[in-house]
Amino acid sequence: MTTTGRGASPPFRILAVDDEPAICALVARLLATPGSRAEVERCTQAPRAVQLVSTGDFDLVVSDYQFPGSVTGLDVLRAARNARPEGYRVLMSAYGDIPVSPTALRAAAPDAILPKPFDNADARTLLSAFVDARPVTIAEHRARVARVLAEAGPS
Repeated sequence: MTTTGRGASPPFRILAVDDEPAICALVARLLATPGSRAEVERCTQAPRAVQLVSTGDFDLVVSDYQFPGSVTGLDVLRAARNARPEGYRVLMSAYGDIPVSPTALRAAAPDAILPKPFDNADARTLLSAFVDARPVTIAEHRARVARVLAEAGPS
């Protein structure tokens, strides 16, 4: 299912991936607000998400870490990075410490980690930072996201 905000074009394509449909719906609601250019597609299966991100069609991929089976959110983000290195990747996790090697985390290269459960306003602020501006360079945008995270403070 796709939810599109009615804003300036081109749309900013987002894939929300979580085995809990309610979390996917929540991410869509947080981002597809009036005036937003966010276009959110939802996916509840990690293997299917790997297929979807392999097209390189998404500007932002927001994925949970843990899924049933052997494919994880890191696999989803790694596929997204391989298909579109300049795209943004956010890893959601209910784990305080993600049980993964630093090498695996670097390979997936998330731009941010969103702890679950999350405050809706904080999640909207974080995720909207990726959508709101298309800076001249990726580095400028990443710096803006870092500023937003620093302003939000520790959770």
